[in-house]
Amino acid sequence: MRLQNKLFIDSLARLVAGLEKNKTNHQIYKPDFSARANHERLLCDPHYHESWELKIPLKGRLNCRFEDRQFDIQQNSALLIAPRSIHYATTPDDIRHCNTWLNFLFENDDGHLALTKGRRLTYYVLSSDQKSELTTLLGRSPNEFCEHIALVISHARKPAGQNMAAKWLSLLFSCVINVILSPPTSSPQHEIVSRTIALLNNTSDDATMTVKRMAEILNVSPKYLSAVFHRLTGITPRQKLIRIRLERAFRQLQTGKFSVKEVAAFTGWKNQFYFSNSFRRHYGMAPSQVTVRADKG
Repeated sequence: MRLQNKLFIDSLARLVAGLEKNKTNHQIYKPDFSARANHERLLCDPHYHESWELKIPLKGRLNCRFEDRQFDIQQNSALLIAPRSIHYATTPDDIRHCNTWLNFLFENDDGHLALTKGRRLTYYVLSSDQKSELTTLLGRSPNEFCEHIALVISHARKPAGQNMAAKWLSLLFSCVINVILSPPTSSPQHEIVSRTIALLNNTSDDATMTVKRMAEILNVSPKYLSAVFHRLTGITPRQKLIRIRLERAFRQLQTGKFSVKEVAAFTGWKNQFYFSNSFRRHYGMAPSQVTVRADKG
């Protein structure tokens, strides 16, 4: 088990380093359910999943085939495959330029990684405690996290969208490293983080929410809450609250149903100017640009 842990930790650490250093070209595949492609030949082993799936070459380039197109995925770039996207089993021809690649899937409450290195395939299945811990660290399920990354890639301008996707993919796999390294049992500190994130998700539209008020609700001191939260997640409770608000704002803007002013109010911002500046710093684009793209789409 220790050798398996080390194999995945080393591979994930190299991936995180690659995401942070290299120029990447993350891609998304979403099927067109209104019109299925007609096949002149039957491809082997078609299948799909009910959740998002990530394929990332760690060394070389990987080919992935779908009903109506193919993707050539570059090293340290992710292909995000949308739920219920029919694709085909990987063949020797698909990996002729790829020595090592990672597959990540979190489906039916059964999260697992698959690492292919040459002809060797190794699986790592997350325990129930590790799945819970990963969701706690991310502030949402990995499936929802991947959905948000896909939205950013789809709507943000390049290179801003690509850079943000790389940043969040780095966060995702850094959290996976943490849960592999963490002990299987929970602790009072993990419980505090879990309760804090649940509180923030349920009250993110409350413009009066502060760290002091969070601590009062959770019956701990603000200093203790901030220290524990930062140690386990790498960010402060306030930063987490802002991130939750911005992510919800992005989703609401993406629908094209609300104005920037309305979305700012819906997501707990007292000042629209401050909201727009925070949004621009986080996503590399103005909130109005998301609304325009949604209208065009």
